[in-house]
Amino acid sequence: MRYKFISFITAILTVGNVLIILPNADAQVRNQPVFKASLEDHQDHATTQANAADYHHHQGIVLQSYGSFQKAIDHFSKAVALAPDQAAYLFSRGLARADLGNWRMAIQDYTLALSLEPTLKAAYYNRGLAWFALQEQTLAVQDFTAALKLEPSFVAAYYHRGLAYYDQGQEHLARQDYEQSRQLSPTLTLIADYYDQGFVRPLVGGDELAEPN
Repeated sequence: MRYKFISFITAILTVGNVLIILPNADAQVRNQPVFKASLEDHQDHATTQANAADYHHHQGIVLQSYGSFQKAIDHFSKAVALAPDQAAYLFSRGLARADLGNWRMAIQDYTLALSLEPTLKAAYYNRGLAWFALQEQTLAVQDFTAALKLEPSFVAAYYHRGLAYYDQGQEHLARQDYEQSRQLSPTLTLIADYYDQGFVRPLVGGDELAEPN
């Protein structure tokens, strides 16, 4: 992928959806007290279909937070099978599939989630990231724009739409989005700058950008 910072910046800029990813997840998950406790907490409640779906969704989130993405997907899939009308379960599976680089399958999940919840701005944004990773910049721009219509102060959507515009050769629009993201959040945009100087330097000029403190 051209922009290697994409997952790092998404974690920083996507408020409320940050997951802490740890290496060697399988061994760690087995030994984590929080994971064992979550199993015990939910075991008695997974008796109805709705509770079972919520249980699998919760376990998927725990597994994903420790980097065990395929096991997380398995749990999310069980949740989706039990409650196919829940956009959150589809969205979560899409995120885990994106973590594995399965962009097209992630897009399918985000699209299904949006069919159930058309105002889910995070689904538009993350689908935009998936299109961006596939170098489908026109579709990426469309999704970032849809996310911005729902939340005009969505810093990450401005920044990544700017990247997509830049790839399309629309430097003027790229500069506008970069400036907007910088105005909304100077600190976070500075961090993003360091991880993709090839995008930022043609827009702002000057020497190599300093590493953020």
